[in-house]
Amino acid sequence: MRLLTIFTLILFSLSPQNLSYTQSQLNECVLGVRQSPIILGVPETSIENFCKCALSSKSSKGLIDSSSINECASENFG
Repeated sequence: MRLLTIFTLILFSLSPQNLSYTQSQLNECVLGVRQSPIILGVPETSIENFCKCALSSKSSKGLIDSSSINECASENFG
C-alpha cells in the first residue's frame, strides 16, 4: 500500500502543469514588458512572474482586467 501511495505521489509531482496560456504567450508578454522604460533594471524572474500572474488571471472571455494587472504588478515589481 505504501508503494502505491509513493508511486501515485511521484506521478502527480512529475505531471506537467495545466496552464491557461501557452509558452508563446508567455514569451510575447515578457518581450512586451521588457520594452517598457519603466522596467529597466528589474530582474528577469520578476518579469516572468508578472507575466505568469497576468496571463493566469484571464477571464472566461480571454480578457485580462486592469485590476488583475495592477495586483500582479504590485506583487512582482513593488
